[in-house]
Formats: sequence, structure tokens, C-alpha cells
Amino acid sequence: MPNIFEKVIDKLTPAEVFPALQITDKKIRYALFSSYDFSIKKFSEIELPANTIIKGEVKNEANLIAALNSLRNSLNSKNKKDFKIQCLVSLPSSVFFLRTLEIPDISNVSYEEAVKLNLSQISPIEVKDAYFDFQNLGVSQKTRKENF
Repeated sequence: MPNIFEKVIDKLTPAEVFPALQITDKKIRYALFSSYDFSIKKFSEIELPANTIIKGEVKNEANLIAALNSLRNSLNSKNKKDFKIQCLVSLPSSVFFLRTLEIPDISNVSYEEAVKLNLSQISPIEVKDAYFDFQNLGVSQKTRKENF
């Protein structure tokens, strides 16, 4: 049982935490770390049914959703109805398509439209099915074109 000193220290110590979520072909793991001492505050691991994810691609969405709900329920020790899990999700670089575009200075046309047009020509998937973003990298010293 914590003494009064430990209780005061707990109140004065920042309670910030950071989450980690790992989804593999076989399991989902979640850990909530303390940013104060990097201790694990919560941990849960759920086995995925076979063929839910194959080589990083979701093949059975219903099984994945069921597993994520199971994970959520395992972490909800107080049985709150509005319990939410906070986490940042990262994707492997193998699912990204990165390209530097050079676009000449075009008057009366927005750069966003020019980027969309270029993407529609070079993207391995339909632009309407993808999330894309761009940023202006400035003018290339070599070609004198805008880089995005």
C-alpha cells in the first residue's frame, strides 16, 4: 500500500502516456507506456484468426474489426460504454508511393490541379482511391521548375 509520500509524488508527476499499437499477420498488440519512466501501464495482445491479414494486407475486414473490438474490451477494465483507445498508427514504407514532381510555372492553373494531373499519370493506383498530400519544395536550381 502506498504511503502518503508516494501518493503526493504520484499527484505531482506528469501522468502523460504514449500508446503503441502493432498489427501483424498473426496478432494485435497494444501497450500504453508512461512518459515519466517508460513503464508499461496497460498491455493487451489478441490473436488474429488465420488469413485475416496476409503479408500486411487486410483480407478479412470483419475478423480485424472483431479483434480490435476484443482488444478494446480487454483494455476497458471499468466497462465504460464510451471507452476510447488513443494511439498513433504508422504504416510500413512499402505501402507508400513517394515521388518528387517537377512542374513548370503555369499561370492560371493551380499547383494542386497540376499535382493531381501528374499523379493520375504516374500513380500505381487510382488517385480517387488514394490519400495523397504534397508540399512545395521550392524551385530546382537545375531545372528552374517547382518541385513538389
